[in-house]
Amino acid sequence: MSKLSLSVEKVERQAKTVALAPLDDAMRMLAAASDPMEIKHVESLAAAAKRYANSLEARNYAAEIQLRAGRKGGQILIDMADNGTRADHPGVGNGPLPTLSDLGIEPMRSSRWQWLARKSEIAFETYLAQTKANAESITLAGLGTSDTAEWYTPPKVIERVVATLGEIDLDPCSNSYGDPRIPAQRHYRESDDGLARPWVGRVYMNPPYGLAIGAWVDKLAEEYESGRCTEAIALVPARTDTSWWAHLPASLVCFVTGRLAFSDHDTPAPFPSAACYLGKNDKAFAAEFLSLGLVYVRLEVEG
Repeated sequence: MSKLSLSVEKVERQAKTVALAPLDDAMRMLAAASDPMEIKHVESLAAAAKRYANSLEARNYAAEIQLRAGRKGGQILIDMADNGTRADHPGVGNGPLPTLSDLGIEPMRSSRWQWLARKSEIAFETYLAQTKANAESITLAGLGTSDTAEWYTPPKVIERVVATLGEIDLDPCSNSYGDPRIPAQRHYRESDDGLARPWVGRVYMNPPYGLAIGAWVDKLAEEYESGRCTEAIALVPARTDTSWWAHLPASLVCFVTGRLAFSDHDTPAPFPSAACYLGKNDKAFAAEFLSLGLVYVRLEVEG
């Protein structure tokens, strides 16, 4: 099957028979799609399937593909703007640059896609998982009302962080409202702009997930390498396939067994987590975190 060989008419016809195979095809097409028009086509296929599906499972599968398509398309548009390869965001591109119109993407669709792309991964995946588990309908509006930037560290992790560090001098990613959840001497809330401030002493970081996480990892690396941060533990998604993961100068990493249940959320996170240690007290970290998962040592090979 070619990338665009599945037609809207075929999807509508098969959706009426509750067949999920066309949606499997659409999901594979989405994975292979590399330009906005291909993604727009997949989004249209999913919309057609959703209209004619006569089971909640099929409707939700189609709605999920719609959201994932928009999210992928939005990231492509954001990357094009950042790289100067769109005429409405000129930059480093060479030659004539395509506009949204040239790409076949309407302004409203562009806005919706980029809104989806900027949703944090944990909020996006958790919304899908919780909605399916509750046998509810997946919708764009539902995703909007469920989103939150606040994902609080589970108590069992906090206990081990304190036991390892002895005391936490700074939580640079503190909750925005209410009393601080982390027992640190100092807290930076979102309004404090922790990325622009010095991080001094022993640091615990549970950063905002999604597109912003790379900036927080880079900041932690910068502060630790400068000597201002003397010791740190970071709780992050175990995303070893990302560029920010390689920038994290951790000497030890605990890959948490199973999925963490973040405080204030009813279901476990839809991805694995890792606790990363920066410092010289490896034995203390390993002793505390081995009960949560396997602990690995980072090796640096010279030559």
